[in-house]
Amino acid sequence: MSYPNAEIIEPARQQLLNLPAIELALNEIGADQVVNRTTLQCLLLNLVAARGPELLEDMKQQVLGAIGNTEQSAEDPQGGERRKQLTMMRAESMFLEIEQAAGLSSEGRDPSGAN
Repeated sequence: MSYPNAEIIEPARQQLLNLPAIELALNEIGADQVVNRTTLQCLLLNLVAARGPELLEDMKQQVLGAIGNTEQSAEDPQGGERRKQLTMMRAESMFLEIEQAAGLSSEGRDPSGAN
């Protein structure tokens, strides 16, 4: 195979191919999620650096609002509400991580600002 870092990736891929199919699929999904989350965080950090912290706050409010407005499934209203709450918590956590990385969050900082 010919792609960047093939000499590193291919042996790991071959090891993974020896896993049961479901475990391999779960590992790939997890890896894709890490890549997507990391990419999104890098993009947001670059946007905040270029356009200011208000952009991040606006985006956070839009995302949380959209999640909050998600309709529940009539077949499983309790499960839908739990998924909505979990999604909201994960979104808040992601934005907090980005705020901390951008130096915008007071959480974890010295109240005097000395850090």
